[in-house]
Amino acid sequence: MRATFNIRTDLISKKTNKIPIAMTITHNGFKIRKLLSGISTFEKDWSRNNQRIKANKKDEPYNNYAEYNSKIDDLSQRLNKMWSQHLINEKGELTKIMILDFLEGKQELDSKNNEINFIDCFKEFITQSKSHRAERTITGYTTVKNILINFINKTESDYTLNEIDLKFFDRLRNYCFEEVGYKNNMFARIITNIKTVMKWAEDRNYHTNLTYTKFKASEEAIEVIYLTLDELMKLYNHEFKSELKYLEKVRDIYCFACFTGLRYSDLVNLKHSNIFEGELRFTVKKTREQNHVVPLNKFANDILEKYKNDFSGPLPMISSQKLNDYIKLACKEVEINTPINITRFSGSKRIDKILPKYKTISLHSARKTFVTNSLILGMNQAVVKNITGHKSESSFRKYVKISNEVSKNEMDNIWNKL
Repeated sequence: MRATFNIRTDLISKKTNKIPIAMTITHNGFKIRKLLSGISTFEKDWSRNNQRIKANKKDEPYNNYAEYNSKIDDLSQRLNKMWSQHLINEKGELTKIMILDFLEGKQELDSKNNEINFIDCFKEFITQSKSHRAERTITGYTTVKNILINFINKTESDYTLNEIDLKFFDRLRNYCFEEVGYKNNMFARIITNIKTVMKWAEDRNYHTNLTYTKFKASEEAIEVIYLTLDELMKLYNHEFKSELKYLEKVRDIYCFACFTGLRYSDLVNLKHSNIFEGELRFTVKKTREQNHVVPLNKFANDILEKYKNDFSGPLPMISSQKLNDYIKLACKEVEINTPINITRFSGSKRIDKILPKYKTISLHSARKTFVTNSLILGMNQAVVKNITGHKSESSFRKYVKISNEVSKNEMDNIWNKL
C-alpha cells in the first residue's frame, strides 16, 4: 500500500487562492482519492518532492505549515500502522471498503497494534527484504530469526518490540554463551541483526523503543587462513591418483579462485562470455557492481584453457558444500598439514584448538590466499582492492598486516645470516 499527497489546483479557492491537499492511496490495483479536511495551502508553499508544506519566509504571514504537516505525518503514520497490523495478523486481503472505513473513523486500530510481536516483525522484515537483498543475506537473516525463536521458546517469553530492552539483551547473552555455547562473533552477528530489524521497525513507526541502540557486541579479529605461495603451487601442480581424480576439478576451481580472488557466487555464475583476452568482465553478485574487471594471470588462463570445451561453463562447478568438503580432502592428499592454532571466545571463556591446516581450508580461504600472496609479492594495495572489490578498509588492513609481518621475517632472516 502506498500513500501520496498532492495539491488539487483544479479546486483552488476563488476567495483565498488556497488549494486543498488530497491523499491518494494505491493498493492491489485500486486507488482511493480523498481530500484532507481543513488543510489547504498556497501553490508556492507546496513542496512536490517532500509532499509537505514549506515553511513561510520571515517576511511572510504564518502559513500553518507546522500544524498541517503534523496532521499529514500523523495520517501517514496511522496508515503505516494499519498496513503493518494487517500484514502481521494475516487477516486476508485488505479491501477498499476496509481502508475507507478506517479513514472515516468507522474502524479503529487494534489496541494490540502498539504491542507488535518482535518475531512477527522480524518475519515481515525478511519478507520485505527479499526484493532487494541478496539470497545469502536473506539466509543469514533467517538463521538469526530461528536462533531467536529457539531463545524465546526456551525463556517462554513472547517479546514485543517495546520489550526489546537491556533485560532482553542480558537474557539473550546468557543463553548464547552459557546454554548454547555460541562464539562472540556469532553473538555480535545476532545483535547486529536485531538492531537492523529494530531500526527498520522504528522507521516505520512500529515502536518508539530506543533501548536497542545501547546493545553492544563487538566482533573479534580471527585468524586469516590462507595458503602460502609454496602450498598453493604444491596443490596446483599435484598429480592425483586415479581413484582421487575427482579431486582434480575441485583443486582447479579452488586454485582459480586463489589466482583471481573471486567469490563462489561469482565463480558459479561465470560464463564463457565473461572471458576476454587477459581478463574477466562480469557483474559482481554480492555488490552488483557492473562490468567489474579481473586481470587473468598465466595460472588462471591455464585453468580456463583446460576446460574451454566444457559447454556447461568455464569451470566444472559443483555445490559450495561439496566443494568445501572436497578441497579439504585435496589439501590433505597434498599434505598441507601445518598445525594451525584456532582461538575463539564464548563470552569470557577461551577455546583453543590445534588443527592440521587442511581441516581449516574452505573456498573462502582462496580469496584470502589471493589477497595475502598478491600483497606479499609486492602488488600495489589499491590494485588488489580494485580487483577484489573490498569496500571496508578495516577488513583489508588485516591482509596488509600479514604481508608486512612476512616481509619483516624475510628481512630478519636474510640480514641475520650475514
